[in-house]
Amino acid sequence: METDFRNAKVGDRVWEITEGWGKITEIIGQDEGKTLAVKFDGGGEDEYWDDGKHYATDINPSLFWDEIKITPPPRPKRKVMRTVEVWYNAYSPPNTYCVYNTKGAADTCADNERRIACVKLTGEFEVEE
Repeated sequence: METDFRNAKVGDRVWEITEGWGKITEIIGQDEGKTLAVKFDGGGEDEYWDDGKHYATDINPSLFWDEIKITPPPRPKRKVMRTVEVWYNAYSPPNTYCVYNTKGAADTCADNERRIACVKLTGEFEVEE
């Protein structure tokens, strides 16, 4: 979007990112770096450089020839730690295992006559919320 106001004239309509629509009421200085005085439809008044910046030190302009539509990005997903507990049954022979969500499920497994160990495992991992 163009923000060059070097050829702006008194009476030109402009749009400012926080004030909305306004009109140039005065042009101060005719050389490089002239200042534009703007009166906004909402009643406020302010001055801008001819590159559309409010302050010379601004990184981006805030004054434009037409309305700027800003669509904010969605909120970023947060990373959170989740803790998981499972029950691990080890069997012998033939050296196999099964993992269960609860101790009750691990204890009622049909193959428990071959079980040699039932161990609770706890782990943490990071997920996006």
